[in-house]
Order: sequence, then C-alpha cells, then structure tokens
Amino acid sequence: MKYVIYQRVSTDLQEVETQQKECLNYIKQKEKGNSFECKTFSDPEMSSRVKMKNRTALIQFLEFLSPGDRVVVYKLDRFSRDVVEMVTIYRMIKDKKCTIFSLNDPDCDNEFIIGLMGVLAQKERKDISDRTKAALRNKKSKNERTGTVPYGFTLCKDKLIEIKNKDGEVELKPGLLLLAPTEQEVLAQMCQYFDAGKSYRQIAQILTNQGYMNREGKPFQHMSIYRILCRTGRTRSLDQPQEVREFQMFHSG
Repeated sequence: MKYVIYQRVSTDLQEVETQQKECLNYIKQKEKGNSFECKTFSDPEMSSRVKMKNRTALIQFLEFLSPGDRVVVYKLDRFSRDVVEMVTIYRMIKDKKCTIFSLNDPDCDNEFIIGLMGVLAQKERKDISDRTKAALRNKKSKNERTGTVPYGFTLCKDKLIEIKNKDGEVELKPGLLLLAPTEQEVLAQMCQYFDAGKSYRQIAQILTNQGYMNREGKPFQHMSIYRILCRTGRTRSLDQPQEVREFQMFHSG
C-alpha cells in the first residue's frame, strides 16, 4: 500500500517534524504491521494565505499522486484555509482516484465534509487575523515593539516584556520603545524633504551628501527611505516627485 503525506506549517521545523511523526504513527496503526510505501511532501514556513499555485510542495504532491494512493494529512486545513481552494484540492485528489485520511477530521473523504471544514478553516483564519491585529494594537498603545524596531526609536534596556520566540515559548526581552534623538533628527529631515516634493531617491541622495548613514553605517537607499516614511503615513508612487504626480493627476483628469 502506498501512502502520500502532505504537510504545511506556518512556523518552524519543529512543527513539521511533529506532523510527520504523527502521520507515520497513524499509518503504522492502520497497517497493523504490514509493509507500506510512504512519500512525504512538505511546505515549511508557508502561510495559508499563499495561493496554492505558489506552494511548490503542494503542486509536486498533486502531480505525484496516482490511482489507489492514500493521502494522509495531519489536519484538513493543512491543504488550505480557503474554502474554494480546499474543495479544489479535494477534487484534484479525487480525480486521481485517491483516498483522503485526516488525523483530526474523521470521515473527511467526501465533498460535503471538505466544504464544511473549508468554511470553518476560513473562519478560523479570520479569527486568528483579528486576534493578531488586536494584540498589535494593544502593544502599540503601550509603546511596545511589534516587530523590528522602527527607525527613530530604540529599545529600553531596563524594562523587559514577554515576547514569544519562534518555538512559541515566552521570554523576557527588551520591548519598550524609546525615542532615539539622532534618528529622530534624520527622520524629521526625511519628512521635511518629502513634504517639499522630493522623491525617495532624491531624499536618499541629499542625506548621503550631508554625511548621514543608516544603522549599518551605509548610505541610505531609496527603498529604505520609502519603508521608513511609510510608517509615518507619507506615501506616493515609488520615487515619484510631488510635481510629477500632480502633473499626471492633472492630465489624467
């Protein structure tokens, strides 16, 4: 008997190994000592928001299947958290005349259950997104870091906050943002030049000519200026001076 395992995780390698072990144990229990073939396809660190056409292992997995194969997944939402994609993947598997087994979704080998699980997975993805956004808003309201330290700020070394590491464990690390006076001065100049209509490239060149360097001690690049100013709400078409933008708007009307 040939089994084909598909795995997708959005965090780290440890979770991939966990899914692999659980799926293999499931197959061994099902075969009760009989020999079997097994092929595994994994999409590590792959968000469910990535479209199926861009998931290399998923495409390889679907192309590999042949009639009679038994497909095993840790959970149906490993295929997708989008109901349309989940049903599409299910139909592609069934077109290959394969059977589907899920460790956490009993009796899943029919389109109605797949569709229902897809709806629930899609709702769960939205709930996760809402919780994440709420947590980020809460952190910002307390002036705590929510990712990389933004330009113009530094971390307070004296106050530690709880931060999850890549394994999901909570550690105490510096996380309170403080103003960085030197960077704030440079940031103020960036904003001033932007408001005067300068392009991102022009701003980078002006700062370089004035002797300002980025955190790595290198000249500013226009893309880094773009990212820094985006956080202040200052955006326009990339590297487009104000006067050009106004000209285009006037003539497009």
